[in-house]
Amino acid sequence: MAKSGTMTAAFAHFGIHLSAPLQVWSAVAPDGKTVVLALWYDRFEGAPLAEYHERKEPRNQLPPGWVDLRGNRNRRAHLALIGVGGRFRVVLATAKSTALHPRKGADWAARPDRPM
Repeated sequence: MAKSGTMTAAFAHFGIHLSAPLQVWSAVAPDGKTVVLALWYDRFEGAPLAEYHERKEPRNQLPPGWVDLRGNRNRRAHLALIGVGGRFRVVLATAKSTALHPRKGADWAARPDRPM
C-alpha cells in the first residue's frame, strides 16, 4: 500500500494533480482511462474492503444541496466513464470524525493494490 498522508499526495500517486482538493471526490488520471475515487474507510463492511456503502442516510435525509455539489456531480460523471463492470482505483480516506458533515479527512492513502 502507498504511504498514507494528504489527499493531494494520494491522488498524485495516480498522476493526478488536484487544483481544488476540497471539491474533489474523484478524478480521471492523465491516461484518460483510469478513474480514481476517494472512499471513506469506515463505510466498508465485511472482509477487508469487501462491500462499500456510500451513504447510510435515505436520499430524503441527505444534507441540503449535497446531490448538487460539484464533487458529487463530477463523481457521477466519472462513474459513468467506468461503465457497468468497469474497474477503478481507490484513494482510501480516514475521517477525523464520522459524525461530522461534511466530513474531513485525517489521513489519505492511495491503494494501487486494490483495483475495484
